[in-house]
Amino acid sequence: MNPRPPTRILLVHPGVSDSPLALPYAPWGALSLAQALRGNGHEVTVLDLVGQDARKSIREAVEDLVPDVVGFTGKMGVAARRMREMIDELRAVRPMTRIAVGGPLVSAFPDSSLALWKGVDAIFLGEAEASFARWVDEGCDRSGVVEAEEFDLDAVGVPWQWDQLATYVMPAGLAPGFTVPTLHMSGARGCTRRCSFCYLATHLPRGGFNPISAQRLLSDLGGIAEATGARGFCFTDDCLVDASRTGIDALNAGLIGAGTPYELGCSIQLSLLGDSALLRRMYDAGFRYLYVGAESASAAVRKRLGKDDAGNRAAELLHGATNLGYFVQCSVGLGWPGETEAEANTTLELVENVNDVLFDTFRFLPLPGTPVFSQLVDRGELHVAKVQLPFMDFGDNDLNLTSMDDDTLNHAWEQLLRLRDERYFALSPQEIAAHATAGCATQVAGPR
Repeated sequence: MNPRPPTRILLVHPGVSDSPLALPYAPWGALSLAQALRGNGHEVTVLDLVGQDARKSIREAVEDLVPDVVGFTGKMGVAARRMREMIDELRAVRPMTRIAVGGPLVSAFPDSSLALWKGVDAIFLGEAEASFARWVDEGCDRSGVVEAEEFDLDAVGVPWQWDQLATYVMPAGLAPGFTVPTLHMSGARGCTRRCSFCYLATHLPRGGFNPISAQRLLSDLGGIAEATGARGFCFTDDCLVDASRTGIDALNAGLIGAGTPYELGCSIQLSLLGDSALLRRMYDAGFRYLYVGAESASAAVRKRLGKDDAGNRAAELLHGATNLGYFVQCSVGLGWPGETEAEANTTLELVENVNDVLFDTFRFLPLPGTPVFSQLVDRGELHVAKVQLPFMDFGDNDLNLTSMDDDTLNHAWEQLLRLRDERYFALSPQEIAAHATAGCATQVAGPR
């Protein structure tokens, strides 16, 4: 029971783009938090302000809703800049409103004295469903950094009872690999692996994998399908197929038992593409799309990143998945710490020679708090003002932490972009547009 009167809370996803067309991924984190807060008796509104004028949209929202508390989702790049503009505007028009921020940006920059957090009352580490709810229930009095608390995701499941959710459903045939109306979604948090460059090393520093149970997930998929008309679901979680495979086995069994009612997609580790029995079982359950975070085709680079040693077999593994009938999309990057020209060329050769896979590309950006970032700082190799980092772009930046000179790295990057674009142009215009929209979601969190 909540002993206080209901608190009016506005949860805001500032948006990862200034374009109103970028609606790839519903604000699932904010929706999950809203569900938990409503369970404590509070009044909660969730707004995704992607593509809208940052200052105008937040000003109009608070004038209309008059919230006691405004919580922002913090992400890097464009999203961080938009968040800062909204906070500044909010402080100007409603100086007494309590402001909180959670999300990966907080975990990367957990010092509440940074200019990044000027005007913010509290910042929340990790997953905040339990800690934010407690903060509100206690009167929003605590300031500074608030530690994460354990939370059972089954308590909220997939929070699909939101009147805007249908706007995120892509029409049939537009999502690569899907022939039905499709929704990007989330079914788990965390990862059973600990790659040294990944944001999860800061967002969930103690590790752990927190999935929604297969039983709850299947029930919620039915609710989403009925409410939105979606019949395809693309899970963008970093680890839906976890190391134990308990969750994916139960989900496959439930889907097959229900007559395979949906088309599905998910992220998957490169090495798991070698398990043909797993892929066949997933295909029988309705999986048709796989997103593979290869990052590099060089086994040496992958080892330095804490990945497995599947890089030398990348082409074989990717071909194996497409031969089973999957549409495969793969992320690869350049600019890794210490990367040599030969290692970069290995990745370029993969993209050039594997012509039945769609590739996403990025230039490496070290995230504060990750092992790779700490190593670079300790060695004196990172010379970027910390105030700049929150606003830098994973997709394209001019850092050079490799063993290559700038001209060699830039030439390799231009080659990678050319190869990527040639692959895109081989798709239909509708597929290109769909991929361009979906790509916004992957670049927010960075490489998987």
